[in-house]
Amino acid sequence: MSKSNRPQQHGRATFCSSQQSSQQNEPSTLPQSSQQLPSGETQQTKSSEQQIIKMSQDELQQLTNKNLKELCKQYHVRTSGNKQQLVQTIMNFYASLNPNASQNEFEGNLRSIKKLKKSTNNNSSAETKETKKRKKSMTSSRLIEKSKKKKKSSIVCEECNKKFASKKALLSHNKDKHGYIPEGWKKAPEFCNPYITKECGKPSNKVTNGNSFELFKQLYTAEVEKHILEKTNLKCAELKKPEVTLQELNYYFAITFTMGLIKMPELAHYWTKEEEYLFGNGLIRNIMTKKRFREIHQCISYDIDWILDTFCNLLHECWIPSNIGVVDECIILFKGRFKGRQHVRGKPHATGLKLFILCDSFGMPVWFWLYRGKNNEHNLSTTVVDYVMDLAKKLPDYNTRKYTIITDQFYGSLTLAEQLKQNNFEFVLSCQSNRPSEIFSNYLQPDLKQKGDQSFIVRNDNAFAALSVFDSGKCNFMASVGSTSIPREELERVKAKGSNKTPRCDILRFYNMNMGSVDSFDAALNLYHFRSRHRSWKRCMFFAMMKTLVVGSHKLYQYFHMGPNNRKPQQLGHLVAIIYSLSDRQPRYKEISTLQHFPMLTQQPKPCEFCKRKGIRSNTTFKCSACAKHVHSHCWFQYHTCGI
Repeated sequence: MSKSNRPQQHGRATFCSSQQSSQQNEPSTLPQSSQQLPSGETQQTKSSEQQIIKMSQDELQQLTNKNLKELCKQYHVRTSGNKQQLVQTIMNFYASLNPNASQNEFEGNLRSIKKLKKSTNNNSSAETKETKKRKKSMTSSRLIEKSKKKKKSSIVCEECNKKFASKKALLSHNKDKHGYIPEGWKKAPEFCNPYITKECGKPSNKVTNGNSFELFKQLYTAEVEKHILEKTNLKCAELKKPEVTLQELNYYFAITFTMGLIKMPELAHYWTKEEEYLFGNGLIRNIMTKKRFREIHQCISYDIDWILDTFCNLLHECWIPSNIGVVDECIILFKGRFKGRQHVRGKPHATGLKLFILCDSFGMPVWFWLYRGKNNEHNLSTTVVDYVMDLAKKLPDYNTRKYTIITDQFYGSLTLAEQLKQNNFEFVLSCQSNRPSEIFSNYLQPDLKQKGDQSFIVRNDNAFAALSVFDSGKCNFMASVGSTSIPREELERVKAKGSNKTPRCDILRFYNMNMGSVDSFDAALNLYHFRSRHRSWKRCMFFAMMKTLVVGSHKLYQYFHMGPNNRKPQQLGHLVAIIYSLSDRQPRYKEISTLQHFPMLTQQPKPCEFCKRKGIRSNTTFKCSACAKHVHSHCWFQYHTCGI
């Protein structure tokens, strides 16, 4: 058999025109089919799309199911069913396209049937023979060039009638040639509005100086204790358990905080003597039995809405914030079921309950909102603006006192900037490139070529500016304070190849210096853990609020008791002091003999042993010759007599 008479095998079923194909017994080929070729063409075998198929219904029955399904796929008809159903589907399809054809005959090719199907669906007439010949003569390269020309000529400049391939290229042309500026904005040689004089946050007049537990009790008030105790006793009466006293409630919180510090595999291990010998923890077993702890843990109850509102008011009343407010989100670890559960990358705990928090530059929380699910009344952009405006209006005397609001790119937008300016707030907002895109991505960012470059435009009333900066990446800002003047601060960046100096914008420096206050509060909040897993989001939120009071009291203690050389008091020592005060038990230390303990001076100062036990880190050069411990001169008598 010659090459010209061999049937070609493609990925799909092919139908041969020569009669010699019937002599082959290969299972992959199709049976003989008659074919009529147009005049002027050679007798060479063609592809399935070019060949004309003319078969009777009986010949279709001789095909295999595989070939029938391939034929159905080519003609885009249903491929399910047995052989008889497939044949009937093909015949019905051909009869619907050719009403005048005989009922037992099938004729056509793939390309013509596709065109015929398209023309019947669109109710349009078939193309003429001349247009078909012209399209066949056009090569694929000419078709591609023609489509590219159409795309390039889709956008035209109205002033110079020049054609552009994209809208971004048109905007760049209008900016360079015609001086285009977005509506409501103008170009300026410099934008410079002075920052508000920074005022540090401080405790209010209601807060008095004291130790760790006294400051904690000024936040964890008697009103909160009474509310929790009443709700818990109602639950105890319902479950027929003994009532909980105030002392037992304090013991319960002391044990809960201790379990967060010392982790064990099971709850029962906290009450065994073996674990006490291993971990040195005898506080839990001495103040409460395991059975009573389980009963209180089962019955502890509260009104979560009342708790949230009360704790917000307590933090708001005890602290006068600085004039810089930072809005960001905080994630509280929770893996149960709740419609407001969120996932935010980059947080200490990525999945859990989301809090919208307003903090000052000291890291003290001023107010917060719990996100409880999507609000159908507004879209995301307006909802975020409402959250920020509600938090900003919680600042005391915001109508008379000047505040600067800082947010990240999740909140920042032109709408928020206009709302803040109407309410007499200054702001530095980080924005995404599409808020709005006609200002940042299409107008300002194309000017940024290398690190250190900046581009900005100013509002017509000089109220605020839109700024794009090329730092580690392209950053966008809406700012009503700050300066874009040159020369700018140079920041040294150290890399593996060496160090280089890059100019840094003043607005970017101010943003980086103050934006981390919410993140520092979130990190401090996640230092304290609770052993039990909370199935209810209300239980999880309640213990998160208790941790918030601990962090808030530590901020107050840090303000009053800043250590030497501006050393911050340790958070662990602050929590340990609260635990001992709640449990009414003192730690046990080995009795120290008072004989032959003489002080000696050392060259290298080390932490005082007595101050360390109180949670204060302070160094001294005095050392006891008998104990081999460093002790201050004013702590010498107490350390050697009572050990605390």
